[in-house]
Amino acid sequence: FETLTWASGLLAATNRITIFGTLHVDYVNPVFAAKQCITAHHIGSGRFGLNVVSGTPAQEMFGIVPGDHDAQYDYTEEWVTIAKRIWNETEPFDHVGEYFNLKNVIGKPKPFGGHAPMLISAGHSHRGRAFAVQHADALFTAITELRNAPEELRAARAASTDGVYVPIYGSSHLVCRPTRKEADEY
Repeated sequence: FETLTWASGLLAATNRITIFGTLHVDYVNPVFAAKQCITAHHIGSGRFGLNVVSGTPAQEMFGIVPGDHDAQYDYTEEWVTIAKRIWNETEPFDHVGEYFNLKNVIGKPKPFGGHAPMLISAGHSHRGRAFAVQHADALFTAITELRNAPEELRAARAASTDGVYVPIYGSSHLVCRPTRKEADEY
């Protein structure tokens, strides 16, 4: 499913859970996306969150040639900056950047309850994690080896340039077998 429409449907049918929609920023203009997110945010009375994705193997399906990994995050930084301005600024603004040249940008209504949608970003690389702790409200990352988790989490948090604590959510795999030996062999 297209995730913002999906999230809006779930938000309309529930009243307590937060729903995250995912946007691959390469595919959607930030002005249009910011308005879509605020629509979902109002439908859910402030319970909508956005999972921001930079680059994906599916880029070619959309006619986009995959670019430099780190440059993808430069693009996403500008995209997110524009969306946040739309959500927060009350007067029309112009934006001239490396990737976008926008005139007279304004978004109404503003976020439900005066609080912008929560942003989460999945990042596994150093650059991806740094982007999340600098520009999102939470980082979602993979933990591949439990013994490396403390150092990986410290390194991710150290990427925060303003010292703001960013929650980190992780995924991992759990292998269940009758014995530890069988699990390790698997």
